[in-house]
Amino acid sequence: MKPQLLKISKSPTQSFSVRHDLKPSMNNKFHYHPEVELIHFVKGKGTQFVGDSITEFQSGDLLLIGSNLAHYWRFDEGYKEEGSENYADVKVAHFSESFLGEYFLNLPENKPLKDVLEKAKRGIKVEGRNKKKVEEILAYMLHAEGTERIICLIQALVEISKCDQLEMLSSIGYVQHKEEISNDRIKDIYEYTFANFRNKINLEEIAEIARISPNSFCRY
Repeated sequence: MKPQLLKISKSPTQSFSVRHDLKPSMNNKFHYHPEVELIHFVKGKGTQFVGDSITEFQSGDLLLIGSNLAHYWRFDEGYKEEGSENYADVKVAHFSESFLGEYFLNLPENKPLKDVLEKAKRGIKVEGRNKKKVEEILAYMLHAEGTERIICLIQALVEISKCDQLEMLSSIGYVQHKEEISNDRIKDIYEYTFANFRNKINLEEIAEIARISPNSFCRY
């Protein structure tokens, strides 16, 4: 399945986008965009695809998805529109790495921010002691205005850079060698996963679908 380029809209008076989604069908396709994505699943669960990683997501998950990293969240069937008993509740920010200018991240004081954005190219699941603080900042950004929005986003990245538990989602091989498996194989993998996402899928099984060895699949 070839990821589709998604255009992220933002206000002409703002340098980055922050929104509150209450629909499980948001961006309901395997996609990528130049913007970095910070997303908090306040409520919702299902299957997530980030690069070559296929795992489950659930309420409370907080992720940082790097620029142009393909991703997709498939909510479980029970999640409906707002007003139903099971509705999705997601807060998400999209921003360019250079929204503060080309030189900001190259300042020596900002090395921790540059490092965390580099890690985000594989996708990061944020855990640990600073996670709650990041969630609070993201929620506050929905209503912040002016320069305060920018300060909040920087602070969120600072808190992530200080988190003691950052789980990388996709493999290094995906970043460096993502063309090694043909689009046809990727399509087969995702179609098989969609059809069997309620069942446990082991490594040997999915490697067979990809027509490569389990070891090669892990490196990919």
